[in-house]
Amino acid sequence: MRRYLTVAILLAAARSTAAQSVRVTVVEGTNRAPVVGAIVSLIDSAGIIARRGLSDDRGRVSLRAAKGGRYHVRADRIGFRGLDSGPVVVPDTGTINLAIVMPDEPVVLAEISVTSESRCVNDPGTAAGTASLWTEIRKALDATAIAKGAGLSFTMALWRRELNADLKLKFEQTDTVETSVPRPFFAADPVALVTQGYVVPGEKGSTYFGPDEATLLSPGFLATHCFHLNRRVIAGRSQLGLRFEPVAGRKLPDIAGTMWVDTDSRALSEVDYRYRNVGPEERLGGTATGRVEFMALPEGWWVVSRWNIRMPHLQEVRIVSRAIEGETIERRRMVRGYFEDGGALVQVKGPPRGYASITGRLQTGDESVRPLVGRPADPHRSSSSGERHGHACINTACSATLPSAPIRNSSDSR
Repeated sequence: MRRYLTVAILLAAARSTAAQSVRVTVVEGTNRAPVVGAIVSLIDSAGIIARRGLSDDRGRVSLRAAKGGRYHVRADRIGFRGLDSGPVVVPDTGTINLAIVMPDEPVVLAEISVTSESRCVNDPGTAAGTASLWTEIRKALDATAIAKGAGLSFTMALWRRELNADLKLKFEQTDTVETSVPRPFFAADPVALVTQGYVVPGEKGSTYFGPDEATLLSPGFLATHCFHLNRRVIAGRSQLGLRFEPVAGRKLPDIAGTMWVDTDSRALSEVDYRYRNVGPEERLGGTATGRVEFMALPEGWWVVSRWNIRMPHLQEVRIVSRAIEGETIERRRMVRGYFEDGGALVQVKGPPRGYASITGRLQTGDESVRPLVGRPADPHRSSSSGERHGHACINTACSATLPSAPIRNSSDSR
């Protein structure tokens, strides 16, 4: 059943402009306090979202329509039930002021039952067991997508690491990047991920692609994965997870993982995943993994706060055996270690919500927190052994953080 709300509508004086827009103020139901970070959508008569925005620290957002007509406004808030305004007529000229009072009805995720026999379903939005959890995850992904198109500027800390087979740090290169582009990294085309997979082989190795919010929301991702529930306690916090894995019969390189939601706040925390069907790396015991962490800023923006991809580094070795009959030489591939590429947001800035500082330091491996080292990242830098270091495409991050061609995860022939 669609939920409607009695709203106050005023036609503002806007004779000097031809714009047609809806200026929405979202407040809480109990104390009428502004709702920060509400996802407000302007939906046309065909049910298509014409505009979306996030409410600011005063609960306000302005949505401009392409033309006048009959619309309705949908307001969603992470952790609480959403609400529909009912029909709103937007004139050809002028501004409609709309006040929305959100219900104080929280979404209760603790009642979701998680069992080891949970069936893997193909559509998380319609299955009874996964629908409410997917709804909260989708809100956070939608809010992240809106924030990326809001003209924010970012300061990012980037790293490239080489680890040994025991995941101990051997080499690290760090850099800081400031950018005013609308997004701190570029997403791979979700359609291409469906048709070519998440690992693309090349002349010098393979390029790994990781998911961002556009990928996770795409019809292709939902069509090529099935979903079921998971649960964990981490650092004393209870979390529910929406686990995903490739559908049966899919042979292309893909990802399987979990989207984790804090039970108390009902907010998306992180997505961790492993690569599947990646060939010799997987057969030799080297597991390629990745993680994307999300954060809500006080100003209402949702951002990807941290991300990484870790790739196995294969090496071909010669094994010499000597016997009475003579010497035999066998060539064998083995996992020598791992390459890891990642990044973390340090600062986010953008009008009209001012400046937000996330963190000024980053964690390096198992070492203590230390200041960033602002050395420029050389995409062709080699270690003392002359080996090239691998590079991943974190949401195709190589396109944004390194202007040159992506470096591949190489398997050296000795």
